[in-house]
Amino acid sequence: RLSLFNATGFFVGMVCMEICLEATVKSFPELNANGCLANAVTLFQMLGCVVTPLVASCGRALATFPRSLRACAPYVRLSAALYCATALATRSLCCVSYPTKVVFKSAKLVPT
Repeated sequence: RLSLFNATGFFVGMVCMEICLEATVKSFPELNANGCLANAVTLFQMLGCVVTPLVASCGRALATFPRSLRACAPYVRLSAALYCATALATRSLCCVSYPTKVVFKSAKLVPT
């Protein structure tokens, strides 16, 4: 029941974010042309993924963080790939239509 609530909240939040992003790109195309918007949106998304669990767990999530640089390496590579994918998808809005972006984001392979 809680999982359904969380999934619904995530879905509604993503829909709202994408609607706001599209409106911002259409209203202020110069922000997206130089990459500021793409970088800002991606940065805030990634910060939210770190801050939200820390706040929700009252800091207890820190106990699960890697303790060495070597243990952090896979997370750094994954974060860099995710950052590039999100930033480039947002930046592509100056070149492709918004529905095209949504179709390509939705066409990701689902592991089976």
